[in-house]
Amino acid sequence: MAQGISKTTEDKKQEFLTPLLHLQNLKIAFETEQGFKTVMNNAEVKIFPQQRVGFLGESGSGKSVSALSILKLLPHPSAQVSGRFFWRGEDMESLATNDFRQLFRWKKIAFVFQEMGAALNPVMTIGQQFDEILTPEQKKNKEVENLLQECGFADPKSVLTAYPHTLSGGMQQRILLALALVHNPELIITDEPTSALDSSLQQRMMQLIENRVAKNKMAWLVISHDLGLVGKYCDFIYVFYAGKIVEEAPAQELLFHPHHPYSLGLLKSDVTLYTEKKQHLYSIPFPTEKKQPLPGCVFADRCSYSQKICFTLSPQYNSIGSNRKCACHFPILESLAK
Repeated sequence: MAQGISKTTEDKKQEFLTPLLHLQNLKIAFETEQGFKTVMNNAEVKIFPQQRVGFLGESGSGKSVSALSILKLLPHPSAQVSGRFFWRGEDMESLATNDFRQLFRWKKIAFVFQEMGAALNPVMTIGQQFDEILTPEQKKNKEVENLLQECGFADPKSVLTAYPHTLSGGMQQRILLALALVHNPELIITDEPTSALDSSLQQRMMQLIENRVAKNKMAWLVISHDLGLVGKYCDFIYVFYAGKIVEEAPAQELLFHPHHPYSLGLLKSDVTLYTEKKQHLYSIPFPTEKKQPLPGCVFADRCSYSQKICFTLSPQYNSIGSNRKCACHFPILESLAK
């Protein structure tokens, strides 16, 4: 009996040591008139069971396309995607796209898209779109109506008979959230989850997701340019810039001791997080126009710490401590903690 209990405990420990999701050497390129342009280069991401991870960076940094590649939602052949995808340690490379989507989408991984209008079918009612993914038991128990009420809809029956174009952007976003939560997936991905919501609904929606994540022991990936949002809800953060991950760290360590100058710039630009008294709000210098990528660091032309080597040699993505990495020739060593 004791051996059986010990084995079960060991299995549970191993489950948390093995990433739920592991992207390895992810590279994404899109077709242009000048040929294929790389928008994500050799990224590695690990998300563990029940972990809350943030993808942080400005628009065009590669956050959303990296997340879309997880569910094989990038258009083929105009998008070229390479790399390895592991789920609970198993290589999913051999799984056909349709089989992968059938097995994973909604059931294991659910995605709340930033572009609500493109994510909902305009010629189907909201109820019909739920029917496509519901089990007979869920339809019988009216789970959707209860979930829509949780998402802030006072009259869920009328919402189910409506078409997407009759709903506001904020209502569409809440519909997508309900679609994502209905199967209690193992991983939920939210892309700019509060962008279309007014301030009164933002906190309510984030609290709803947080409660569901905790109750059903989900992992949660938050994609945002909002450092305050990511810092509040995430345990671990990947910082994206110009198609590369430039830093990764536990959230609280990144907030108080960023190693990469870009991470520091994001912090100093957020008045709610950076407490230093200044007459003017800090802004990261505007990038210089480049016809071709520079051979050195992608952030060199905007960096106040850059030196000659930064413009000629790309920095290695090195480990700093036990649970952090940073791509910088001259990582910042001083802490912001007071």
